[in-house]
Order: sequence, then C-alpha cells, then structure tokens
Amino acid sequence: MPKRSNLFQDVVASVQHHIAGDAVVEESAMLPHRLTGELREVDVVVRGTVAGQEVVLGIEASAAGRPATVQWVEQQVAKHKELGTNKLILVAAAGFSGTARKLAGQYGAVAIAPEDLEGGDPTFAVVNNLASLWAKVYSVTPEGVTVRIDHVKLGEIVELVDPPGDLDIFLGDGTFLCPLSQVVATALDVHSAEYSRSETIRVQAEDSQHSFVVEADPRMGLLINGVPTSIFARWLDGDGSSSLHEVVAIQVRGRGRVSVQEIPLTHQRVGEVDATYGTFEADGQIAALIATVYQGEERVVARIRDGKSGPAREQVLSFARGDSPSSAEVTAPLSDSSRESTVESPGP
Repeated sequence: MPKRSNLFQDVVASVQHHIAGDAVVEESAMLPHRLTGELREVDVVVRGTVAGQEVVLGIEASAAGRPATVQWVEQQVAKHKELGTNKLILVAAAGFSGTARKLAGQYGAVAIAPEDLEGGDPTFAVVNNLASLWAKVYSVTPEGVTVRIDHVKLGEIVELVDPPGDLDIFLGDGTFLCPLSQVVATALDVHSAEYSRSETIRVQAEDSQHSFVVEADPRMGLLINGVPTSIFARWLDGDGSSSLHEVVAIQVRGRGRVSVQEIPLTHQRVGEVDATYGTFEADGQIAALIATVYQGEERVVARIRDGKSGPAREQVLSFARGDSPSSAEVTAPLSDSSRESTVESPGP
C-alpha cells in the first residue's frame, strides 16, 4: 500500500523538521504493533534522546474540512497505545470539537489547531504578507546523446550518435562504473539547477519552451570518489573482441520547458511555528511550497513528489521581492537536480 500524503501533512512534517534540532524526523513512518507485530503507518515520527533514553513522538495530522471528532481522537489514542510512542500529538487542519479537544487532553495527547494569521507575522514579513507566489518551474526532456571516444585501434576520435541505452561506462582498469544513462541524468540535473538560477528564467513572465545542448568534457571535472578521473566505454569490434576507449566528450540534446503558475498562499500558526504554504502541479509532479519561521529563524522549502503518493524530495528555495508587496516569485527545477556532477566508484 502506498504511503499516504497530503499538503497539510507536508506542512506538519516541515514544521517538525524545522523545530526538531538534533532529533530525527521520519515521515509516513511504519511502527510495529506491540502485540501483533503488524506495521502501522504514522504521519510523522520524531525520535530524540532525553537523559540517555530514546523518546518517540507520534504525530497524526487530519486534513478534514470539519473539526476533528471524538471518534478520530479515540482512534488515534487507541492506535498509539500499542505502538510504543511516548507522546501523541494530534494536529487537525479544521480544529477540534470542544469535547474532542477535552478528551485528547484527558488521554495525555496534545491537540493542535492551526490558527489563521491576520496580515502575517512582522518577523516573517517577506512571506507572511504575500497573498500569492509566482512559481517558475523548469523541466527537461532529453532528445539525443552523442558520445565522442578516443578509439585506441583507429587512433582517432569517433562519434557515437545516440548509442544504445545500455552502454556502460568503465574505469581505466576495466572496473564497471555505471550505465551511460546515469552520466546523462547527472548532466541534465546540473543543467536544470544552473538554468533555474539564471537571469534568463528570472525575467520570464509566461510559459515557454526551448532547445538546449549540454556539452560535457569528462576529463575536466568528473569526480570519481573525489578525484578527477577519465572514464571509458567498451567498444565491440567486428571480430568479436572488445577494447576500452576513453570518453573525451558527451553531448546531450534536449528541450527545456518553463511553466509559470500563481500559487495562492495560506498563512497559519501551527503550535509555536508560523507557516505559509501553497501547492501546484506541473509535468505530473506535485510541489508544495512551505515557509516556516521558528524563534526568528526562517526556512523555505519545496517538497516535490512524482504523483500524489510518491516520496517527497525537499529543495531549499529563495524568494525574490517583486515590485508589488502582495506577490513574489520563486524559481526551481521540478526535478532532483541537487546532485553535483559526481559519480561514486564501486568498492573493491
């Protein structure tokens, strides 16, 4: 069964990541039932150490459009009684009925209802005074690859245009490193990150598409375990023999797409944290933009998923003030483009 997720759960998780300090935060965590051993899903679990003992907080979030009921509180309390959590925190987007809140307290659970912030918090003026954001999302689609190799038998540079997708890359001693597709994916990720920070995308005001070519010289900056290293492709000769040939260049051709969307924002206080958030969808991926402030410290992230049930990837974002006090813009690649151009060598 896919792990559950929704925008409000993302907000609650992001709040916990902000305030957890040295504690470990796990989302959609699976905890074993004390009697049956069956794994049960908990929206957010926070693990920390107090006086040398592990303390486990269980956090359940309800995104229902009506106040949490006595029945929901009883279900969560009964569930966590057998999961070994030391403290249960219940967060309900629409608040609690009076009886439900009272019952939660009697069971020892903490009931939190987000409070709307009127006009935002002046300590978080850049975000909490905005009515909306303009998100500029950059996505890429590869259309072709050319690999140039230094052919040891021919003594010349040979171009392989759109080589087989399963072409493998090796070290000079014949050790398998990775498929060519992994090198291409890394090159695209680096391109996406660089373009998303460029002046070109910053000034764009509407959707657009363009062609691009990424040129990579593997001998100039490819890191294998932190050391600049040459890479090689194996060439199968007509007589059935094969040789390793140094890869001197890789060219990736593709199309880039910029999507510009306005994101209405919600401003709330969740416990001791001010949170501003909104969500949008582009190219089959769903992104939640979440800004939080806790004890004067600001944190702005995008939590991106492939579909509603995919695992969340988190990217730190920066906001740029616009001319209007009621809007701002943020740009980021809607892909996992935070990797450096680095490939790890397999162990011995």
